[in-house]
Amino acid sequence: MKYVKLRELAASPPGTIFSQWEPRIVAGLNVLQSQCSDVDFFYCPLTAQAECPTYGVPDPPDLWSDRPPLELLDSVTRWGTYDEDEEFIVYEPADVERMVKVLTGNIKEVLGE
Repeated sequence: MKYVKLRELAASPPGTIFSQWEPRIVAGLNVLQSQCSDVDFFYCPLTAQAECPTYGVPDPPDLWSDRPPLELLDSVTRWGTYDEDEEFIVYEPADVERMVKVLTGNIKEVLGE
């Protein structure tokens, strides 16, 4: 794994697996699809994402009275935040290989058992 800034992530090849990094918080697991510019890109989430249907509009009082809908790999999303200081974690091939082993039931191999 390695930390990268927005421009470095946007310049990464399609298929790059990444998470958003904020101090003490790692958010989401995503795959980079394509670049729009040197600070903008399209990606697909690999984990469920809670979506707010009224993004950019004041929330109605009962919006979060129930659980929000969860979306999983149903669309391509555009990053487009343009904060050049924003940081991400990019997973390298060995990290992705380890994830695949865990997700396919080979946890003992990962743990060395």
